[in-house]
Amino acid sequence: MTPSPALRVSLLQEQALLRDSLARVLEAHGGFTVVGQYSDARRFLTQLELDRPQVAVVDVPGDASLRLPLLREMCQFHPDLQVLALTDNAPPEIIDGCFQAGVSGCVDSRTSQCEPFVEALHAVSRGQRVFPGQFFETLLQPRSPQENPASSVLAGLSAREREVLTYLAAGADNLKIASLLRISERTVKAHVSSLYRKLGQENRTQLALHARQLGIRPPAEV
Repeated sequence: MTPSPALRVSLLQEQALLRDSLARVLEAHGGFTVVGQYSDARRFLTQLELDRPQVAVVDVPGDASLRLPLLREMCQFHPDLQVLALTDNAPPEIIDGCFQAGVSGCVDSRTSQCEPFVEALHAVSRGQRVFPGQFFETLLQPRSPQENPASSVLAGLSAREREVLTYLAAGADNLKIASLLRISERTVKAHVSSLYRKLGQENRTQLALHARQLGIRPPAEV
């Protein structure tokens, strides 16, 4: 029987020593191929299309307000990517914020050891949820579309359609969107027409309101 290919994982961890240690553990003992290691959040995000990881490990620092917008953006534009948040003794409201952003699991870096961490990452790669402090009790729950209807709706859109929808939510016109995405205005119009059809809306105002209901937050540059 041909062995299954190693799962592709990308890491976002500001501390170089911890980042290198995670990569070594995952490749040597976890059956993963580390395709990206980053300390900078924006570079990590822009490289996802090139790295094509199946799972991502994202550290959530003490000031989680700096990381939650990134998690939301990742889960909006890459709905097939399974994300494991690595927290540092985070309070319940931060854990809840991570799950609301769309992550598949959270692990506490202060209490988790190598083997349970690897098991947690395999669990989220299979579509299960992992909760900090509860993984050892095998409290793993299958993710279902009913739990997060927005995720299932967004999964039906292409990456470019999700980008266009994000700018629509900010009220940008076609010319502005074309400039920001560096595509033609005609291409933008085609994506907008596709969004009308897929999301069952009739005009730009309805699309913008629907996008916000799905949890999409307008980008800061618009």
